Amino acid sequence: MNPIESIVREEYERQKSLIELWLAQANKLPKGSISCKSIKGQEYAYLNKWENKKAVKTYLGLYTDDKVKALQSQIKTRQDLSQKIKQAKLLIKKLEKGIRATD
Repeated sequence: MNPIESIVREEYERQKSLIELWLAQANKLPKGSISCKSIKGQEYAYLNKWENKKAVKTYLGLYTDDKVKALQSQIKTRQDLSQKIKQAKLLIKKLEKGIRATD
């Protein structure tokens, strides 16, 4: 095995382990998105998500509540992890092509 092939295989394994780690972290975070509805001058937050192929809207409280801000932060983190996972999967495909080319 030449040095380049070794590096490609190492990176392939590293990306696979990162995807597993990120998936585990993402699964612990809430799914969905937060929407805001204004009623009589007050803004209320709702969590929108899919459950059993149905759209579900759950009331969270006032949009300015700390609970809503924390949930927004968690959802943003989940979205960021999803983006990282997508990028890592694309890189894995490229690395697989590189590994096949060296075989």
